[in-house]
Amino acid sequence: DNLFENNEDGLFLRDSFYNKNDIYKNKYINNINGIHLYYGTSSLIYENEFNKNERGVFLEFSSSNNSIYNNNFNENSYSIKFFNGCEGNLIEENNFLNNKYVIYFEEKSNLNNKFSKNIMIGNEFNIVLNGGNNGVEKPTILFSKIFGKSILISLNSEMDGKVEVFLSGLTKANCEKYIGEGDVKKGLNNFYIPTELDLEKKYFLINFTDDNGNTSEFSDILVTEKAPFLDLTLKKSSGGERGGKIEFISNIKNNGDEDINGVNFRIKIPNQFRDIQVLSYPKNSIYKTENNEILIEKIFVTKNSTENIKFSFSIPETIDINSTFSLQGEIEYSPYEGLKIFEKSDEDGIDDGIPNSFIKDEETKFTITGKPIISLTTSENINTQSNSIFNLSVEIKNSGNYMDNNLILKISIPDSIDFISSDIGQYKKEEKIFYLNIDTLKENEKINLLLTLKSKTTIDDKSEKISLILSSQTIGEIKKEVNVFIKGEGRENLSLRVESIDSVKMYSNLEMKIFIKNSGTKEAENKKLNIKIPQNFRLILDSLKEEN
Repeated sequence: DNLFENNEDGLFLRDSFYNKNDIYKNKYINNINGIHLYYGTSSLIYENEFNKNERGVFLEFSSSNNSIYNNNFNENSYSIKFFNGCEGNLIEENNFLNNKYVIYFEEKSNLNNKFSKNIMIGNEFNIVLNGGNNGVEKPTILFSKIFGKSILISLNSEMDGKVEVFLSGLTKANCEKYIGEGDVKKGLNNFYIPTELDLEKKYFLINFTDDNGNTSEFSDILVTEKAPFLDLTLKKSSGGERGGKIEFISNIKNNGDEDINGVNFRIKIPNQFRDIQVLSYPKNSIYKTENNEILIEKIFVTKNSTENIKFSFSIPETIDINSTFSLQGEIEYSPYEGLKIFEKSDEDGIDDGIPNSFIKDEETKFTITGKPIISLTTSENINTQSNSIFNLSVEIKNSGNYMDNNLILKISIPDSIDFISSDIGQYKKEEKIFYLNIDTLKENEKINLLLTLKSKTTIDDKSEKISLILSSQTIGEIKKEVNVFIKGEGRENLSLRVESIDSVKMYSNLEMKIFIKNSGTKEAENKKLNIKIPQNFRLILDSLKEEN
């Protein structure tokens, strides 16, 4: 916790060969050299403040194998300067703010110096090597793209080593945030580094460190496009009853700005299931089913689009209802040379966005169900008489392989018919509706119901309908009507007609025919016919004859 201010050398170490000096938690302000190492080796310089110095740390004449880390450098002319044969120094995880030069090599004799994970903001020059570090070449970046929640980088390297990637922001001047690193080989390299940062239209800085510890100057790249990045979902679309079929749909979504070809899809179906069928698959792809596995190859997915695969299989009767199984598909694709990506399916479409990561890729579960098959049968059309008792029989049957719950039967009875009794259920007189609630109807179970009804007195014939509705959440509604014909008591319709001659001679016989006809629907009984004969006539003979 020392303050070194306004000195030529705040701290000067000379000929400190192999002495492990710890220099930490000091402040160096307005010095020519904050810390001056002259033939100084193996020192640890950390957690110091360097402000407004000509040189924050000056290493010269074979000052080697020193570690400079976790320091803050602000408004210095040279934050760290090397001169003449300094080798094997590590500069790591320091913050450099508003300096003219961050790391500066006076000439090329300084070798094998490594810079790692340093943050550089608002500096005029970040790294100037002047041929030092063995003339290590900065990487030639071909492109960099958004790859899910990763940055994808394609570059050519002159040798094996490692690159570090930093977010620069809206300009290419800063190392605002360290993103990550990747190993590279000599030649073409395609790799990605996961990150939660917003990458679109941002600059990035990349440096290279060879296997001897020589770190390069920075290359910069602007990210504007999205590489092909695929997401895979798998959902049940229909079915699932024991003895039936179950269907699934799997979607392959390309979230990138480029088409991709050669995508391979595979999914293993549990061995309990049979009759696997691929119902639809992407155009021009090739599929086969073997050993209860579906394999679809050479799928082409255009940019920002989705391809779907539909398949089904049969569920044997031997599988227990409520058994639970799971499926998970997988795709394999190579968006660029040497880069192979695997993605597993999930059901909800929520992906962690990281290539070759399966953290949120959950299996799609499905449960074997049964299916109730409910039937409603009744008496055939009913013929009855006025003011007569008759029966209505009803049968509710489950011929499926699974129970149904909470069934409700409603029977609407017309006004011309009265409810008498039933063996089960309840009749609500004010509604003229009979109710039967069935909590559970098991497989192969049936319920028989008998309603006793009575027709009201009616003169004329009537045709009525008894309406039945059976409902549940599973079956919806089953509707049925029973026609009831009621024979009325009928009506009399009598007519009287007389046939006779208009005149007759005195003392002659007069024949008169009287016709009485009933054209109604009811017999006429106990009727009386009165015939008044004038005084000038007397009755000789009468006869009665009945005709149809």
